[in-house]
Amino acid sequence: MQSLVPLSTTDAGTSVAEITHGSLARVEGRGRARRAAALGRLGVPIGLALAILAAGYWRWHEDAHPWRGLAIMAAVAASAGVSSIVGFAFSAIAGTALYLLVDAPVEAVKIMLWCSIAIQVYSVARLWRHVEPARVMPFLAGGLATVGPACWMVLRLSAELYLAGIGALLAAYGVAMSLRRPLVIRAGPRLGLALDVVTGALGGITGPVAAFPGAGVTVWCSLRGWDKLRQRAIYQPYILLMQIAALATMTALGGGGRFQPLVALYAVPAVLGCHLGLLLFERLSNRQFNHMIHALLIVSGLSMVLKVACG
Repeated sequence: MQSLVPLSTTDAGTSVAEITHGSLARVEGRGRARRAAALGRLGVPIGLALAILAAGYWRWHEDAHPWRGLAIMAAVAASAGVSSIVGFAFSAIAGTALYLLVDAPVEAVKIMLWCSIAIQVYSVARLWRHVEPARVMPFLAGGLATVGPACWMVLRLSAELYLAGIGALLAAYGVAMSLRRPLVIRAGPRLGLALDVVTGALGGITGPVAAFPGAGVTVWCSLRGWDKLRQRAIYQPYILLMQIAALATMTALGGGGRFQPLVALYAVPAVLGCHLGLLLFERLSNRQFNHMIHALLIVSGLSMVLKVACG
């Protein structure tokens, strides 16, 4: 019996060849879109790399030791790449290298501050569609309430004992959480809101004193059992705004110093490293992300203790 519908057509009268051609066109279109996206991702690193070369050339003529400027840029880029996988600990990672490469400790601090702000700006821009301002506000309110007194304390008093204590606690927490099953704290709306404010207030203190405003907020977000995007969408903008608040407050109190374009130039390799770190962040599972947080909390805590121990 002969078929009523030709094998080369569908019920709608479209030929199999036409369907096949349309499918191939869609596949090719998706392939072109993926290639365009890949080129777009490469555009930022390539552009930043060219800017780094220009910055290095300038540093070559400004510095009596021209290779030192390039070494600083390499250290900044590598530290930014590692820290941007989880969104914090840039100063803890970069500090050791910068204190060895830079003659004046004050200049090393300025480099870390401007690079850290640049990293946070770029990270928040990349994560912006996941940021919920209403969730960030309680943390920010607590931080802004304590950042002023903390800046005054840094400029007027010795905070070494406090710094060592916070560092030891962070390192101990990172070790404990790495060795046990994940701990999740469930809190009702009112208690959760209150603890958000308290945690933010702690960050207002640890920012100026320990250069780590996200210490408490990072720990608290991981304890809530939130996924990696939700965690970063809270503590990333918080860290950025608290760093800006601390810088503005210390400048107003007379401890900010003058703006130096050459120091701010190191933000270029910092953003390059941040871009690569965020690409790695996208590939992490929530479990891997939390392990990275614990590891960098240990690094940050130990760096604070060593900073006090070494004077």
